[in-house]
Amino acid sequence: MIFSFLYDFFNKHKFLLYLFISILFGSSIYIVSQVKLEEDITKLIPHNEKIVDFNSTFKKIKFLDKIVVNVFFTDSTKSNADSLIDFTNYLTDTLSKTIKGNLADDIVYKVSSENILESYNIIYNNLPLFLTDTDYSKIKTLLIDSNIQKTITNDYKSLISPTSIALKKFILKDPLSLTAIVLKKLQTLQVDKNFNLQNGYVVSKNNKNLLFFIIPKFSGTETNSNGKLVSEIKKIITATEQKYNGKINAEFFGAPVVAVGNAIRIKKDIYLTVTIAMTLLLVLLTYFFRNKLIILIILLPVFFGALIGLASLVIFKSSISAVSLGVGSVLLGISIDYALHLITHLRDAKNKNTTLKDISLPLLMSSVTTAIAFLCLFFVHSDALHDLALFSSISVVASAIITLILLPHLVKNIDKTKT
Repeated sequence: MIFSFLYDFFNKHKFLLYLFISILFGSSIYIVSQVKLEEDITKLIPHNEKIVDFNSTFKKIKFLDKIVVNVFFTDSTKSNADSLIDFTNYLTDTLSKTIKGNLADDIVYKVSSENILESYNIIYNNLPLFLTDTDYSKIKTLLIDSNIQKTITNDYKSLISPTSIALKKFILKDPLSLTAIVLKKLQTLQVDKNFNLQNGYVVSKNNKNLLFFIIPKFSGTETNSNGKLVSEIKKIITATEQKYNGKINAEFFGAPVVAVGNAIRIKKDIYLTVTIAMTLLLVLLTYFFRNKLIILIILLPVFFGALIGLASLVIFKSSISAVSLGVGSVLLGISIDYALHLITHLRDAKNKNTTLKDISLPLLMSSVTTAIAFLCLFFVHSDALHDLALFSSISVVASAIITLILLPHLVKNIDKTKT
């Protein structure tokens, strides 16, 4: 068998063995250092053509990437719009100095007259697109001489009143108020009728809440950058609340915040599962093998297998689902079996070549069948599960090969009294 030949060859040329392992280790570490983890939890969901189109459209809706900040009184019985506006002005000013430009594109806390005029012009310039048959009937009645006279009289009264400062542009552009027909219909699309504009600020009718928006610079899936944004927002809000003696608080929510929370949870779960698996394995190995060196030798192929699997995944894909790496705890239990089988056979064997000839084929067949089982995940339409399939299949086969090539040279004379 080839592994018996490799054992004899590397036994005579130990330098080449260590050179091969060093090159393999170094190149794998370099490739893995280029890894780009993707922490999008939706990658786990199986998808078809309709779901792909839906997700694509969903991600293009810019409003979903906004972070909504809610400013409110700690004492729910209090209500004062001016206090909320003062708190908001200080908070948004601090946020602008800290995050605007590098982490956020804009902070929208006030609706300016330019925004209102721009929205009005869009409707005015495309008025026929918004009108229905019923609307044309209303327009017909507005064009009656008596109604025109009445409308012009109202326009004149508005122009000579103090409100002309705000209404003059609209009256001159649309003296018959035809655009108002569409604007009234658009009011029915208002999601929450409990909020009004007060001096350009979005304030609740009971003057207990104020809303403003933060537009992140990065998309919702870029959780690393948005994680820094969320962290900065938390710090600034905490400092601002302390400045106002905790009388006014602020909370924020939105798709980017949820994505960051999911990413943090995924990382914690991965660390937890791998740590628990490693701890249990070390306890069992320490109990059965009293030799610390043997324990390190057993874990070596597992480490190399995972490293090679991850490096291969980086080569084939530009980004990797972090969820797929959570299977590391499963691979620990599978890959460690190969080293245990080999060491158990070598302990009682008189000739390593004979042992390698006897065990290499069953060991390889075991790893290949396990790899094929993982590769079946490619039949599931899920990007994260595809990453899992490729990473796991390469890892288990690599662990078996490293076990057969490297371990016979590391396991010299095992003291049976210590194992």
